[in-house]
Amino acid sequence: MRQNAPYRNHMGPLWLASLLATAALLVLGLRAWILGDPHLRGHMIGFDFVNLWSGAHLAHLGAVGSLFDFDAYNQFVRAHFGAGYPLHLWSYPPHFLTLIYPLAAFDYFPALLIWSAVTLLVFVWGLRQLGFRGSDLILLALGPATAMNIFSGQTGLLAAGLLFAVIGNFGHRPWLAGICAGLLTIKPQLGLLVPLLLLVQWQWRVVLAGALTLAVLVSLSLLWFGSEPWQGFRDMTLPLGVRVMLSADMAGAIPLRPGWGTGLQLLGLPVAAAFAIQSAIAIALVAATLWLMWWRPRFHAATPVVGPRLWAPLLMATLLVTPYLHNYDLTLMAPVVLWCWRDPALAANPSSLKVAGSRLFLILAWLLPWIVIPFNRADIPIGPAILTGLAFWTMLALYQAQDRAAQERSLQERGAPGQR
Repeated sequence: MRQNAPYRNHMGPLWLASLLATAALLVLGLRAWILGDPHLRGHMIGFDFVNLWSGAHLAHLGAVGSLFDFDAYNQFVRAHFGAGYPLHLWSYPPHFLTLIYPLAAFDYFPALLIWSAVTLLVFVWGLRQLGFRGSDLILLALGPATAMNIFSGQTGLLAAGLLFAVIGNFGHRPWLAGICAGLLTIKPQLGLLVPLLLLVQWQWRVVLAGALTLAVLVSLSLLWFGSEPWQGFRDMTLPLGVRVMLSADMAGAIPLRPGWGTGLQLLGLPVAAAFAIQSAIAIALVAATLWLMWWRPRFHAATPVVGPRLWAPLLMATLLVTPYLHNYDLTLMAPVVLWCWRDPALAANPSSLKVAGSRLFLILAWLLPWIVIPFNRADIPIGPAILTGLAFWTMLALYQAQDRAAQERSLQERGAPGQR
Protein backbone atom coordinates (compact mmCIF):
# COMPACT_ATOMS: atom_id res chain seq x y z
CA MET A 1 0.00 0.00 0.00
CA ARG A 2 2.85 2.38 0.80
CA GLN A 3 4.26 1.88 -2.69
CA ASN A 4 0.92 2.76 -4.26
CA ALA A 5 0.35 5.87 -2.13
CA PRO A 6 2.15 8.40 -4.37
CA TYR A 7 0.10 7.33 -7.35
CA ARG A 8 -3.16 7.50 -5.41
CA ASN A 9 -2.36 11.10 -4.43
CA HIS A 10 -2.15 12.30 -8.05
CA MET A 11 -5.63 11.53 -9.34
CA GLY A 12 -6.47 15.21 -9.74
CA PRO A 13 -6.05 15.39 -13.54
CA LEU A 14 -8.44 12.48 -14.14
CA TRP A 15 -10.99 13.92 -11.70
CA LEU A 16 -10.74 17.34 -13.35
CA ALA A 17 -11.24 15.88 -16.83
CA SER A 18 -14.22 13.86 -15.59
CA LEU A 19 -15.86 16.82 -13.89
CA LEU A 20 -15.41 18.98 -17.00
CA ALA A 21 -17.09 16.34 -19.18
CA THR A 22 -19.95 15.99 -16.70
CA ALA A 23 -20.28 19.78 -16.46
CA ALA A 24 -20.49 20.04 -20.25
CA LEU A 25 -23.30 17.49 -20.23
CA LEU A 26 -25.19 19.43 -17.55
CA VAL A 27 -24.72 22.73 -19.40
CA LEU A 28 -26.20 21.27 -22.59
CA GLY A 29 -29.18 19.96 -20.65
CA LEU A 30 -29.67 23.26 -18.83
CA ARG A 31 -29.47 25.19 -22.10
CA ALA A 32 -32.17 23.01 -23.65
CA TRP A 33 -34.40 23.47 -20.59
CA ILE A 34 -33.97 27.24 -20.45
CA LEU A 35 -34.54 27.75 -24.18
CA GLY A 36 -37.31 25.17 -24.35
CA ASP A 37 -35.48 23.62 -27.32
CA PRO A 38 -34.69 19.90 -26.98
CA HIS A 39 -32.68 19.89 -30.20
CA LEU A 40 -28.93 20.09 -30.62
CA ARG A 41 -27.64 20.69 -34.15
CA GLY A 42 -30.90 19.32 -35.50
CA HIS A 43 -30.90 16.20 -33.28
CA MET A 44 -32.85 15.47 -30.14
CA ILE A 45 -30.82 15.42 -26.94
CA GLY A 46 -29.88 11.79 -26.61
CA PHE A 47 -29.07 11.58 -30.33
CA ASP A 48 -29.01 7.81 -31.00
CA PHE A 49 -31.59 7.03 -28.33
CA VAL A 50 -34.09 8.05 -31.00
CA ASN A 51 -33.38 4.63 -32.53
CA LEU A 52 -34.03 2.73 -29.30
CA TRP A 53 -37.19 4.67 -28.47
CA SER A 54 -38.53 4.28 -32.01
CA GLY A 55 -37.69 0.58 -32.08
CA ALA A 56 -39.51 -0.05 -28.81
CA HIS A 57 -42.60 1.84 -30.00
CA LEU A 58 -42.69 0.10 -33.39
CA ALA A 59 -42.44 -3.23 -31.58
CA HIS A 60 -45.30 -2.20 -29.30
CA LEU A 61 -47.39 -1.18 -32.33
CA GLY A 62 -46.73 -4.50 -34.05
CA ALA A 63 -44.88 -2.78 -36.89
CA VAL A 64 -41.41 -4.24 -36.37
CA GLY A 65 -41.02 -4.70 -40.11
CA SER A 66 -40.69 -0.92 -40.48
CA LEU A 67 -37.35 -1.08 -38.65
CA PHE A 68 -35.92 -2.92 -41.62
CA ASP A 69 -37.47 -0.70 -44.27
CA PHE A 70 -35.29 2.40 -44.44
CA ASP A 71 -37.95 4.70 -45.87
CA ALA A 72 -40.78 3.48 -43.62
CA TYR A 73 -38.58 3.73 -40.55
CA ASN A 74 -37.56 7.31 -41.23
CA GLN A 75 -41.18 8.26 -41.93
CA PHE A 76 -41.98 7.07 -38.40
CA VAL A 77 -39.01 8.97 -36.94
CA ARG A 78 -39.95 12.20 -38.70
CA ALA A 79 -43.58 11.85 -37.71
CA HIS A 80 -42.52 11.93 -34.06
CA PHE A 81 -39.45 14.20 -34.13
CA GLY A 82 -40.25 16.62 -36.94
CA ALA A 83 -40.19 16.81 -40.71
CA GLY A 84 -36.65 17.00 -42.00
CA TYR A 85 -35.24 15.18 -38.96
CA PRO A 86 -31.84 13.60 -39.86
CA LEU A 87 -32.04 10.14 -41.37
CA HIS A 88 -31.57 7.22 -39.00
CA LEU A 89 -30.68 3.57 -39.51
CA TRP A 90 -31.75 0.75 -37.19
CA SER A 91 -28.60 -1.32 -36.80
CA TYR A 92 -29.38 -3.75 -33.96
CA PRO A 93 -30.32 -7.43 -34.21
CA PRO A 94 -34.03 -8.17 -33.64
CA HIS A 95 -33.55 -9.89 -30.28
CA PHE A 96 -32.48 -6.51 -28.82
CA LEU A 97 -36.16 -5.55 -29.05
CA THR A 98 -36.99 -8.06 -26.31
CA LEU A 99 -34.80 -6.04 -23.91
CA ILE A 100 -35.90 -2.50 -24.83
CA TYR A 101 -39.61 -3.28 -25.30
CA PRO A 102 -40.55 -1.74 -21.89
CA LEU A 103 -39.34 1.67 -23.11
CA ALA A 104 -42.50 1.88 -25.20
CA ALA A 105 -44.43 2.67 -22.02
CA PHE A 106 -42.74 6.09 -21.71
CA ASP A 107 -42.41 9.32 -23.63
CA TYR A 108 -39.02 10.16 -25.08
CA PHE A 109 -37.37 12.06 -22.22
CA PRO A 110 -38.55 9.83 -19.34
CA ALA A 111 -37.42 6.83 -21.39
CA LEU A 112 -34.03 8.46 -21.97
CA LEU A 113 -33.59 9.08 -18.23
CA ILE A 114 -34.53 5.48 -17.41
CA TRP A 115 -32.21 4.12 -20.10
CA SER A 116 -29.30 6.26 -18.89
CA ALA A 117 -29.81 5.25 -15.26
CA VAL A 118 -30.19 1.52 -15.95
CA THR A 119 -27.22 1.28 -18.30
CA LEU A 120 -25.05 3.29 -15.90
CA LEU A 121 -25.94 0.82 -13.13
CA VAL A 122 -25.00 -2.10 -15.39
CA PHE A 123 -21.70 -0.37 -16.19
CA VAL A 124 -20.87 0.18 -12.49
CA TRP A 125 -21.89 -3.38 -11.68
CA GLY A 126 -19.60 -4.67 -14.41
CA LEU A 127 -16.72 -2.59 -13.04
CA ARG A 128 -17.26 -4.23 -9.65
CA GLN A 129 -16.86 -7.61 -11.33
CA LEU A 130 -13.40 -6.45 -12.44
CA GLY A 131 -12.53 -5.50 -8.86
CA PHE A 132 -13.09 -1.73 -8.77
CA ARG A 133 -14.46 -0.29 -5.54
CA GLY A 134 -15.09 2.99 -3.73
CA SER A 135 -13.79 6.19 -5.28
CA ASP A 136 -12.65 4.34 -8.39
CA LEU A 137 -16.26 3.48 -9.20
CA ILE A 138 -17.30 7.10 -8.73
CA LEU A 139 -14.48 8.33 -10.95
CA LEU A 140 -15.34 5.87 -13.71
CA ALA A 141 -19.07 6.65 -13.39
CA LEU A 142 -18.27 10.35 -13.92
CA GLY A 143 -15.66 9.75 -16.62
CA PRO A 144 -15.68 11.30 -20.10
CA ALA A 145 -16.67 7.98 -21.69
CA THR A 146 -19.71 7.76 -19.42
CA ALA A 147 -20.72 11.37 -20.14
CA MET A 148 -20.38 10.76 -23.89
CA ASN A 149 -22.70 7.74 -23.69
CA ILE A 150 -25.36 9.63 -21.77
CA PHE A 151 -25.00 12.59 -24.12
CA SER A 152 -25.41 10.40 -27.20
CA GLY A 153 -28.02 8.01 -25.75
CA GLN A 154 -25.94 5.04 -26.81
CA THR A 155 -25.43 1.41 -25.76
CA GLY A 156 -21.76 1.67 -24.77
CA LEU A 157 -22.39 1.57 -21.02
CA LEU A 158 -24.59 -1.51 -21.33
CA ALA A 159 -22.19 -3.38 -23.62
CA ALA A 160 -19.16 -2.50 -21.50
CA GLY A 161 -20.86 -3.63 -18.28
CA LEU A 162 -21.80 -6.96 -19.83
CA LEU A 163 -18.29 -7.55 -21.22
CA PHE A 164 -16.71 -6.65 -17.86
CA ALA A 165 -19.01 -9.17 -16.19
CA VAL A 166 -17.99 -11.90 -18.65
CA ILE A 167 -14.28 -11.29 -18.07
CA GLY A 168 -14.67 -10.89 -14.31
CA ASN A 169 -16.75 -14.01 -13.73
CA PHE A 170 -15.84 -16.68 -16.29
CA GLY A 171 -13.38 -18.38 -13.94
CA HIS A 172 -15.58 -18.76 -10.85
CA ARG A 173 -19.18 -17.94 -11.84
CA PRO A 174 -19.47 -19.46 -15.31
CA TRP A 175 -23.26 -19.34 -15.59
CA LEU A 176 -23.40 -15.64 -14.78
CA ALA A 177 -20.57 -14.99 -17.24
CA GLY A 178 -22.36 -17.01 -19.90
CA ILE A 179 -25.66 -15.16 -19.44
CA CYS A 180 -23.82 -11.86 -19.85
CA ALA A 181 -22.04 -13.18 -22.95
CA GLY A 182 -25.41 -14.13 -24.45
CA LEU A 183 -26.81 -10.68 -23.70
CA LEU A 184 -23.74 -9.06 -25.26
CA THR A 185 -24.82 -10.42 -28.67
CA ILE A 186 -27.06 -7.36 -28.93
CA LYS A 187 -23.81 -5.56 -29.83
CA PRO A 188 -21.66 -8.36 -31.27
CA GLN A 189 -18.86 -6.12 -32.57
CA LEU A 190 -17.70 -5.60 -28.97
CA GLY A 191 -17.71 -9.31 -28.18
CA LEU A 192 -15.52 -10.55 -31.01
CA LEU A 193 -12.80 -11.82 -28.67
CA VAL A 194 -15.14 -13.40 -26.11
CA PRO A 195 -15.27 -16.78 -27.92
CA LEU A 196 -11.47 -16.70 -28.17
CA LEU A 197 -11.17 -16.06 -24.42
CA LEU A 198 -13.58 -18.84 -23.55
CA LEU A 199 -12.04 -21.39 -25.88
CA VAL A 200 -8.43 -20.88 -24.83
CA GLN A 201 -9.52 -21.01 -21.17
CA TRP A 202 -11.66 -24.12 -21.80
CA GLN A 203 -14.73 -22.46 -20.29
CA TRP A 204 -17.34 -24.78 -21.74
CA ARG A 205 -19.98 -24.00 -19.11
CA VAL A 206 -19.74 -20.32 -20.03
CA VAL A 207 -20.15 -21.20 -23.71
CA LEU A 208 -23.19 -23.35 -22.90
CA ALA A 209 -24.80 -20.65 -20.75
CA GLY A 210 -24.15 -18.04 -23.44
CA ALA A 211 -25.65 -20.25 -26.15
CA LEU A 212 -28.75 -20.95 -24.04
CA THR A 213 -29.21 -17.24 -23.27
CA LEU A 214 -28.94 -16.33 -26.94
CA ALA A 215 -31.37 -19.12 -27.84
CA VAL A 216 -33.91 -17.79 -25.34
CA LEU A 217 -33.60 -14.21 -26.64
CA VAL A 218 -33.92 -15.28 -30.28
CA SER A 219 -36.86 -17.58 -29.46
CA LEU A 220 -38.66 -14.77 -27.65
CA SER A 221 -38.12 -12.44 -30.60
CA LEU A 222 -39.53 -15.07 -32.97
CA LEU A 223 -42.55 -15.67 -30.74
CA TRP A 224 -43.31 -11.97 -30.29
CA PHE A 225 -42.37 -10.54 -33.67
CA GLY A 226 -42.15 -13.48 -36.08
CA SER A 227 -39.39 -14.21 -38.57
CA GLU A 228 -39.87 -11.07 -40.68
CA PRO A 229 -37.48 -8.93 -38.56
CA TRP A 230 -34.71 -11.50 -38.90
CA GLN A 231 -35.17 -11.60 -42.66
CA GLY A 232 -35.08 -7.80 -42.79
CA PHE A 233 -31.99 -7.71 -40.59
CA ARG A 234 -30.25 -10.16 -42.93
CA ASP A 235 -31.39 -8.61 -46.20
CA MET A 236 -31.37 -4.88 -45.38
CA THR A 237 -29.67 -3.92 -42.13
CA LEU A 238 -26.47 -5.95 -42.40
CA PRO A 239 -25.68 -5.14 -46.07
CA LEU A 240 -26.58 -1.46 -45.61
CA GLY A 241 -24.49 -1.22 -42.45
CA VAL A 242 -21.46 -2.71 -44.18
CA ARG A 243 -21.94 -0.44 -47.17
CA VAL A 244 -22.17 2.65 -44.98
CA MET A 245 -19.05 1.64 -43.03
CA LEU A 246 -16.97 0.93 -46.13
CA SER A 247 -18.20 3.81 -48.27
CA ALA A 248 -18.14 6.50 -45.56
CA ASP A 249 -21.59 7.63 -46.70
CA MET A 250 -22.35 8.89 -43.19
CA ALA A 251 -19.78 11.67 -43.15
CA GLY A 252 -21.17 12.94 -39.87
CA ALA A 253 -20.03 9.74 -38.14
CA ILE A 254 -16.41 10.04 -39.27
CA PRO A 255 -15.38 12.39 -36.41
CA LEU A 256 -16.73 9.86 -33.89
CA ARG A 257 -14.58 6.95 -35.07
CA PRO A 258 -11.18 6.47 -33.35
CA GLY A 259 -10.13 3.24 -35.07
CA TRP A 260 -7.48 2.48 -37.65
CA GLY A 261 -9.91 2.16 -40.56
CA THR A 262 -11.14 5.74 -40.21
CA GLY A 263 -7.74 7.11 -39.16
CA LEU A 264 -6.07 5.86 -42.32
CA GLN A 265 -8.86 7.32 -44.45
CA LEU A 266 -8.26 10.69 -42.82
CA LEU A 267 -4.64 10.39 -43.92
CA GLY A 268 -5.76 9.94 -47.51
CA LEU A 269 -5.77 6.17 -47.98
CA PRO A 270 -8.58 4.62 -50.03
CA VAL A 271 -11.27 2.88 -48.02
CA ALA A 272 -10.27 -0.60 -49.24
CA ALA A 273 -6.62 -0.08 -48.31
CA ALA A 274 -7.55 1.41 -44.91
CA PHE A 275 -9.68 -1.57 -43.94
CA ALA A 276 -7.14 -4.03 -45.32
CA ILE A 277 -4.56 -2.56 -42.94
CA GLN A 278 -7.18 -2.58 -40.16
CA SER A 279 -7.68 -6.31 -40.83
CA ALA A 280 -3.94 -6.98 -40.73
CA ILE A 281 -3.69 -5.16 -37.38
CA ALA A 282 -6.62 -7.20 -36.07
CA ILE A 283 -4.97 -10.49 -37.09
CA ALA A 284 -1.70 -9.45 -35.45
CA LEU A 285 -3.50 -8.49 -32.24
CA VAL A 286 -5.41 -11.76 -32.10
CA ALA A 287 -2.15 -13.67 -32.58
CA ALA A 288 -0.42 -11.63 -29.85
CA THR A 289 -3.35 -12.12 -27.48
CA LEU A 290 -3.38 -15.87 -28.08
CA TRP A 291 0.36 -16.07 -27.52
CA LEU A 292 0.20 -14.15 -24.25
CA MET A 293 -2.91 -15.82 -22.89
CA TRP A 294 -2.38 -19.42 -23.97
CA TRP A 295 0.71 -20.40 -25.93
CA ARG A 296 3.31 -18.66 -23.76
CA PRO A 297 1.97 -19.98 -20.44
CA ARG A 298 1.71 -23.51 -21.89
CA PHE A 299 4.99 -23.81 -23.77
CA HIS A 300 7.34 -21.25 -22.24
CA ALA A 301 7.01 -22.12 -18.55
CA ALA A 302 5.33 -18.79 -17.89
CA THR A 303 2.76 -18.70 -15.12
CA PRO A 304 -0.71 -17.58 -16.24
CA VAL A 305 -1.59 -14.17 -14.82
CA VAL A 306 -5.10 -13.16 -13.75
CA GLY A 307 -6.68 -9.85 -12.82
CA PRO A 308 -6.00 -6.54 -14.60
CA ARG A 309 -2.95 -7.85 -16.42
CA LEU A 310 -5.28 -10.29 -18.15
CA TRP A 311 -8.36 -8.16 -18.81
CA ALA A 312 -6.57 -4.91 -19.72
CA PRO A 313 -4.89 -6.22 -22.92
CA LEU A 314 -8.05 -8.15 -23.78
CA LEU A 315 -10.17 -4.99 -23.64
CA MET A 316 -7.68 -3.01 -25.72
CA ALA A 317 -7.46 -5.79 -28.31
CA THR A 318 -11.28 -5.79 -28.50
CA LEU A 319 -11.31 -2.08 -29.33
CA LEU A 320 -8.64 -2.41 -32.01
CA VAL A 321 -10.03 -5.57 -33.61
CA THR A 322 -13.58 -4.37 -34.24
CA PRO A 323 -13.96 -2.58 -37.60
CA TYR A 324 -17.01 -0.66 -36.34
CA LEU A 325 -15.79 1.46 -33.43
CA HIS A 326 -17.15 4.80 -32.17
CA ASN A 327 -16.18 7.12 -29.36
CA TYR A 328 -19.06 5.93 -27.17
CA ASP A 329 -17.56 2.42 -27.26
CA LEU A 330 -14.50 3.71 -25.39
CA THR A 331 -16.24 2.84 -22.13
CA LEU A 332 -14.17 -0.36 -22.53
CA MET A 333 -10.97 1.67 -22.25
CA ALA A 334 -11.86 3.69 -19.14
CA PRO A 335 -10.92 1.02 -16.54
CA VAL A 336 -7.71 0.27 -18.46
CA VAL A 337 -6.64 3.92 -18.24
CA LEU A 338 -7.42 4.08 -14.53
CA TRP A 339 -5.53 0.85 -13.83
CA CYS A 340 -2.49 2.04 -15.78
CA TRP A 341 -2.56 5.35 -13.92
CA ARG A 342 -2.67 3.53 -10.57
CA ASP A 343 -0.04 0.87 -11.31
CA PRO A 344 3.45 1.96 -10.12
CA ALA A 345 5.08 -0.93 -11.94
CA LEU A 346 3.88 0.50 -15.24
CA ALA A 347 4.60 4.13 -14.41
CA ALA A 348 8.14 3.31 -13.24
CA ASN A 349 8.94 0.90 -16.07
CA PRO A 350 12.16 2.09 -17.71
CA SER A 351 11.12 0.65 -21.07
CA SER A 352 7.93 2.72 -21.20
CA LEU A 353 7.36 6.47 -21.26
CA LYS A 354 8.65 8.44 -18.30
CA VAL A 355 6.15 9.15 -15.54
CA ALA A 356 5.26 12.66 -16.70
CA GLY A 357 4.95 11.60 -20.33
CA SER A 358 2.94 8.52 -19.43
CA ARG A 359 0.50 10.59 -17.39
CA LEU A 360 -0.01 13.03 -20.27
CA PHE A 361 -0.62 10.08 -22.57
CA LEU A 362 -3.16 8.60 -20.14
CA ILE A 363 -4.97 11.94 -19.79
CA LEU A 364 -5.35 12.04 -23.59
CA ALA A 365 -6.65 8.46 -23.51
CA TRP A 366 -9.09 9.36 -20.72
CA LEU A 367 -10.41 12.29 -22.78
CA LEU A 368 -10.37 10.46 -26.12
CA PRO A 369 -14.19 9.99 -26.31
CA TRP A 370 -14.46 13.80 -26.60
CA ILE A 371 -11.20 14.98 -28.17
CA VAL A 372 -11.33 12.48 -31.03
CA ILE A 373 -14.05 14.66 -32.59
CA PRO A 374 -12.02 17.87 -33.11
CA PHE A 375 -8.88 15.92 -34.00
CA ASN A 376 -10.68 13.86 -36.66
CA ARG A 377 -12.29 16.99 -38.06
CA ALA A 378 -8.80 18.44 -38.43
CA ASP A 379 -7.69 15.22 -40.21
CA ILE A 380 -5.38 14.32 -37.28
CA PRO A 381 -6.13 10.68 -36.39
CA ILE A 382 -5.08 10.68 -32.74
CA GLY A 383 -7.34 7.72 -31.92
CA PRO A 384 -5.35 4.87 -33.51
CA ALA A 385 -2.10 6.09 -31.92
CA ILE A 386 -3.62 6.21 -28.43
CA LEU A 387 -5.43 2.88 -28.75
CA THR A 388 -2.36 1.10 -30.10
CA GLY A 389 -0.03 2.68 -27.55
CA LEU A 390 -2.25 1.66 -24.67
CA ALA A 391 -2.63 -1.87 -26.07
CA PHE A 392 1.16 -2.23 -26.29
CA TRP A 393 1.49 -0.89 -22.74
CA THR A 394 -0.93 -3.47 -21.32
CA MET A 395 0.51 -6.39 -23.29
CA LEU A 396 4.01 -5.48 -22.11
CA ALA A 397 2.71 -5.46 -18.54
CA LEU A 398 1.24 -8.95 -18.97
CA TYR A 399 4.48 -10.24 -20.53
CA GLN A 400 6.58 -8.88 -17.66
CA ALA A 401 4.14 -10.14 -15.02
CA GLN A 402 4.41 -13.63 -16.51
CA ASP A 403 8.20 -13.39 -16.35
CA ARG A 404 8.18 -12.28 -12.72
CA ALA A 405 5.79 -15.06 -11.76
CA ALA A 406 7.97 -17.63 -13.55
CA GLN A 407 11.11 -16.36 -11.81
CA GLU A 408 9.45 -16.54 -8.39
CA ARG A 409 8.29 -20.07 -9.09
CA SER A 410 11.79 -21.04 -10.19
CA LEU A 411 13.24 -19.68 -6.94
CA GLN A 412 10.70 -21.62 -4.91
CA GLU A 413 11.45 -24.83 -6.78
CA ARG A 414 15.15 -24.33 -5.96
CA GLY A 415 14.35 -24.09 -2.27
CA ALA A 416 14.40 -20.32 -1.84
CA PRO A 417 10.75 -19.44 -1.29
CA GLY A 418 11.59 -16.37 0.73
CA GLN A 419 13.47 -14.62 -2.06
CA ARG A 420 11.71 -12.18 -4.37
